[in-house]
Amino acid sequence: MQEKLVQPVAIQEGAIFRVRLWVPPSADGFAWQVDDWELTNGDLDQALRWADEHAQGNPYELFVRAGSLDFCRL
Repeated sequence: MQEKLVQPVAIQEGAIFRVRLWVPPSADGFAWQVDDWELTNGDLDQALRWADEHAQGNPYELFVRAGSLDFCRL
């Protein structure tokens, strides 16, 4: 067995964005399709612009993951 003292939080340098792009069903009775994308090395404005461009007018969801209890500047 190995043991290691660790900090209660993980520090992450930048935000990681998750974008879910939704595509409506092609016909009645079919389900919506969704593609999940992870964006790194960017800021909130870039993530929003990317999502708007790739959604092609369809709905999308944007999430941010930050690994610190401190505020993450976006």
